[in-house]
Amino acid sequence: MMRRALLLAALVACGSSAPPVGPSNKAPTPSYEASLDDVLGFLPATSEIVFGIDGAQIRKTAVWTQLGPKVEKLMGSDLVQLRTACGFDPMQTVERISVGLSMPERDVITGVVVVRGVGAGMLGCVRSRFGKTSQAGTVSDDKGVLILGRPDDREKSAWTLIGSTLIVQIDPHVSHDTMQAVLASGSPLRTSHAFMDLYGRLERGASVWGVINGKTKLLDEAAGAGMRPVTVMGTLAMSDRIVIAGRAVFADDATAGKVDTLLKTSLAQIGKFTEHAESRQEGAQVIVGLSVSGAQLQTLLAFL
Repeated sequence: MMRRALLLAALVACGSSAPPVGPSNKAPTPSYEASLDDVLGFLPATSEIVFGIDGAQIRKTAVWTQLGPKVEKLMGSDLVQLRTACGFDPMQTVERISVGLSMPERDVITGVVVVRGVGAGMLGCVRSRFGKTSQAGTVSDDKGVLILGRPDDREKSAWTLIGSTLIVQIDPHVSHDTMQAVLASGSPLRTSHAFMDLYGRLERGASVWGVINGKTKLLDEAAGAGMRPVTVMGTLAMSDRIVIAGRAVFADDATAGKVDTLLKTSLAQIGKFTEHAESRQEGAQVIVGLSVSGAQLQTLLAFL
């Protein structure tokens, strides 16, 4: 489901030259302007896994001239269909993607995906393309909100479009009404003091950023190995090189030491492909830094 949301994007322009009409008792359509402009807009306060991708910034970097063609190749026929059947090119139009997810059960993902930079044909494309594939299930229309998934699916999604922004709600019980609640929520994640504290520590201007609450069931496997983190946060910056910075907090120094030892071993194995690769322990924290030059990236891409 996530893959579908992240692949789709285009650009829309709306306008009217009709003469003014008399007053109407019909309620004006909300603009949701503040939430649409906010990189955290519409993301649930209960989100455990939050990340953002700045597509507009990434396309301006020197690294993207190398990485872009490989991404196109990996997307393969999906990208071709988006360009031909849906009438837009997400590689050129997506401005940013914001995602806030949680995992209330091991096999259930809920949350919201926001893709800024899509167009008027978006929902029609979802209906015609996904509605014809057995893997995607069925597409139904609930008062203008598209519902994707079979009635018995534990993971369904609701899709709507506001201007040039696509909002996708993922939940077993999505509907027109649940989507309206999402749209009316504003930026609920900003009410989470724990998240905002971590978010405030992220490097500004990163091409990709992310924050994970260690309690999420997504990390149950790490917990089973005795290495569940309390929090994980990190950024990826792109320019003429790729620079990754990450930080994980653990329950105690001993757990942090175990993770740091494993990371040092892993980073040593990829040393020849990096300018700098480091893991260090600071008490109950493990801090990771990694940089890859444009030339080294070219070598890595040759393996794809």
